[in-house]
Amino acid sequence: MNKTSRKSASTSKQHGGPASDSPLAGLDLYTGILECIDDGVSIQDRDLRIIYANTAHKRLFGEDIEGRYCYQVYERRSQVCPDCPLLESFRTGETVRDTRQGVDRHGGLLTAEILATPLRDESGEIIAGIEMVRIVTEQVKACQELLEKSRRLERLAAVAKEIASGLDLDRVLEQVVINGCELAGASGGIVALNDEKNHRIVYPCSRGVPSDLSRLSFPPGSGLAGQAMQTGEPLVLDNYADYPDNHEIFSGEEPQAAIAVPIKIGKKAAGALFLFSRKQEKKFTQEDLRVIMAVAGQAAVAIENARLFEETNERLRVRRELSRVAVSIAAGLDLEATLTKVAQHAARVLKADAAMVAMLDEEEGRITFPYAYRLPEELTRVWTSLGDGLADSVIRNRSPRIVNDYQSFAKRRPKFARAGVAAVASVPLIIGDRCVGAIGVMDLGSGQQFTRDDIDILSIISTQAAVAVENDQLYEKLNRSARELESRVSERTEALSRLYKESERKGRELKKVDRLKSEFLANMSHELRTPLNAILGFTKLILDRIDGDINLEQQRDLEIVHDNGMELLRLIDGLLDLARIEAGRMRVSMTKEDPGELVSEVVLGLRPQAEAQGLQLDRRLAADLSPIPMDRRKIRQTLMNLVGNAIKFSGEGVITVTVEQTETETVFSIADTGPGI
Repeated sequence: MNKTSRKSASTSKQHGGPASDSPLAGLDLYTGILECIDDGVSIQDRDLRIIYANTAHKRLFGEDIEGRYCYQVYERRSQVCPDCPLLESFRTGETVRDTRQGVDRHGGLLTAEILATPLRDESGEIIAGIEMVRIVTEQVKACQELLEKSRRLERLAAVAKEIASGLDLDRVLEQVVINGCELAGASGGIVALNDEKNHRIVYPCSRGVPSDLSRLSFPPGSGLAGQAMQTGEPLVLDNYADYPDNHEIFSGEEPQAAIAVPIKIGKKAAGALFLFSRKQEKKFTQEDLRVIMAVAGQAAVAIENARLFEETNERLRVRRELSRVAVSIAAGLDLEATLTKVAQHAARVLKADAAMVAMLDEEEGRITFPYAYRLPEELTRVWTSLGDGLADSVIRNRSPRIVNDYQSFAKRRPKFARAGVAAVASVPLIIGDRCVGAIGVMDLGSGQQFTRDDIDILSIISTQAAVAVENDQLYEKLNRSARELESRVSERTEALSRLYKESERKGRELKKVDRLKSEFLANMSHELRTPLNAILGFTKLILDRIDGDINLEQQRDLEIVHDNGMELLRLIDGLLDLARIEAGRMRVSMTKEDPGELVSEVVLGLRPQAEAQGLQLDRRLAADLSPIPMDRRKIRQTLMNLVGNAIKFSGEGVITVTVEQTETETVFSIADTGPGI
């Protein structure tokens, strides 16, 4: 069509109706039909100027679109789209289908399926094109949401497996933060734990935080994580800066949105998972909250596992040290050397800085400190009168004592205070019905606070030392202590085994849910195909005039129904393929096809896209190619994907699609001169 005829076609609307040489001339009947269609339909001349748009089309893109170029209307471009479906239909003379994103009349993004078909005059020359637009934004969004939920479920299953199998607490907490950030789209995160011993909140693991939180601690209930731990409820903030108790650790890089979820073991919060985003547009959703709570639940299991494992290891360590104490006592004949070793072992078992054994000298009426470990030698020559000092209180009352602030203790001994003693735990040394001394462990400023558990362990050592002179009794008591420890280790090990089996059961349940989802998709696709095939079959019967003659309008209407039904059938087949892939039951439809013809179709279809990128797309076909069995649709899609990737990632040069054939195989290959993928 020459420029004059195209101009006439594009301006025919200005004269109140289609000109005689306009693509719309004689199409009043069709435009009347198009006005009744819910999908947007436009007719465009060879220059892509919109010369007609039905009412549905104008509702989508505006009342004034006639006379404007399609690329200005649909995608707000100043130039022709390089992969325009209508241009492709002009070039090939065939109908082109595509799914694209565009902009509606209000500036909102939409996703649409495009059907572009050339219009010809009586001589067969293409004079214009018709585009049908069907909005599929919600369908695409629903599909994306389904895929995102599937991805999160798979990731949560992997997180659960990874966390449940870990016993290294630092490594597990690191994975909790990393996976929580990835699943919720957060910029960073922190795991807060409750340090019950020191009544503080500590942050052993963090990501995306400027300062090193591992060296800091905060009072209980402080910060968003502390509040979540205190209330036991999750907290979500859209603007962290407005939170009155926000931490200064984010100085200069404050989060925009934040979320804190308690990590509960039973009904008690052992910690909290705190995630944040520095992106202004990011707001944590209810779906994010559910995912983060699931991660926090797995973290609780992991923390409990690690605690039990650490507790078991610690008891095993204590047991080993106690065994060494027993060996030292049993093998020792020199009381001084034996009790010195007892002091050494006591400090090692309780991880204390120093230890000392005090002895009651009833004849002199005083208490001496002859056996010490990591204390100044001069202290072994110190003595105190009865009724004075901590050792006297322990011996006289035959009761253990803990003083975690020795420097402020009213009965402190000056020389011990000057030696730096900050905390003391002491137990009486009893032989038979007599208390002959005391054993004490000490902190020299490292910050250790002694507990009742320490007293229990120290009492065991004291008992062993007290019966050093009675080996038989020592042996019996040591065995009894060992049996108790072994029983507790066995109980903890059994608890760990139960927890591990529970995690495996949950993993199997997640797999079952995934399988049921795939079966649902497959069954749903089959259920949709049955009525659709009936519609297509009866439409075909009418088109073939089996039930009687039909007029031209009816034929065209039925062809539209049939074509759209076939398109829906292909969509259902795609959904069925997805279900089959996930269920591991993908099938192929084998027919004998010409490989050269298939490659030519792919190359011709993608050549305009390649040329738009400055690339040359060629084909190289072996002579005398024979038809081969193949699933044409799947092979074609594979070739389209591979060539499309080559076009996308090759800056310049040549892309060649080659088909080679031997007696036993046919090889398709794609080569390009660019860097590739």
